[in-house]
Amino acid sequence: MEAAVRKIPKVARPAVAKAPGAKPIAVARHTPGIESFSGAYLASPIERVEAIRRGLPASVIVQTGEAMNLPREQIYTILHLPRATVSRKISSKAVLSPEMSERLLGLRKLIGQVEVMVRESGRPDDFVAAHWVAQWLTEPSAALGGRKPRDFMDTAEGQEIVSSLIARMQSGAYA
Repeated sequence: MEAAVRKIPKVARPAVAKAPGAKPIAVARHTPGIESFSGAYLASPIERVEAIRRGLPASVIVQTGEAMNLPREQIYTILHLPRATVSRKISSKAVLSPEMSERLLGLRKLIGQVEVMVRESGRPDDFVAAHWVAQWLTEPSAALGGRKPRDFMDTAEGQEIVSSLIARMQSGAYA
C-alpha cells in the first residue's frame, strides 16, 4: 500500500484554517473546527486540547469506524480502548475521558492529514482517505522497522511518529 502513497504529490502543509464541506459529526457543538477529519487536522492545537479536555462524544467512535469501514472492535484495538467502558459510554451517549478522546482525535487528525494532502494535490476524486488510512495502518513499514503504523496509535507520541511518516512519504522520503 505504500506504493499508493507515491501518487500523492508534494504539497506544503497548509496554514491553520477551517475545513470546508466535510461531513460534520456530533463533536461540532463542543468545539467548532474539529467536526470533520480535515477539520481535526487543520484545527489549532488549542482547539484540539479544549476538545480533548471536554471529551469527545463516544458516538464519534462509531462514526469514525463507519468512515474507515472498520468494525467498532477494530477501532478499540487500534487505539487500545477498553471495550466495555466505551460501549457503555456509547449506549449512554456520554463523552469519552480525555485520554480516550486524545487517542480518537489523533486518529481523526491523521485521516484529516491524508484528506488535506490529497485535496490540495488537485486529485481527490474517488479517494477516500479514511479507507486508505484503515488499510495503510495494517501494513508493515520499513521506516518503522517493519512494524505496522497501527502499533503506534495508542499514544500521542506514537501518533506523531505515524503522522510524520505520512508527511515524509508525501515528500518522497519513504515512497
